Amino acid sequence: MRFLLLAPVFALVACTASKANIQIVSAEESLRQAREREADQVARYEYTMAARYLDKAKEKAGYSDFRVADALARQSAEWADRAIIYTEREGRSRIEMGDFKENEPGATPAPAPAPSPPAGLEDILGPSAPPAPGEPATPDPVPEPAPAPIGDPDDDVEIPQ
Repeated sequence: MRFLLLAPVFALVACTASKANIQIVSAEESLRQAREREADQVARYEYTMAARYLDKAKEKAGYSDFRVADALARQSAEWADRAIIYTEREGRSRIEMGDFKENEPGATPAPAPAPSPPAGLEDILGPSAPPAPGEPATPDPVPEPAPAPIGDPDDDVEIPQ
């Protein structure tokens, strides 16, 4: 009778233990993939975090603390994935001169010309590009006259102080 009452508890513990072990194996695989991509050299912080979380997960699994071991193994796999992503990004941004074939002169395409502003907008903003050599420069605009003062200067109005 006691066994029947404890059977669900044993099943739950066995399920948690197997789930933690599966996560640990998955984290080990992620860490191995990171090592293959040389994350231990390029993404040292992320790789070290993954390794430390994995070590701690194995330790907790050894003490039968499977729920914590499962969480730590998940963290390890996440850090290993971050290391892989960082390594791939770093690999794409690291460019060596030997990666390119020797370019022939004039082989690089000319940049595309800038689009011209819409009609009517150039009148407001002025010319969008400096004049080409040999073309006359456009004269500077004449400033508008200052507005007339308000009131008549001939009024003899005294302002009390």
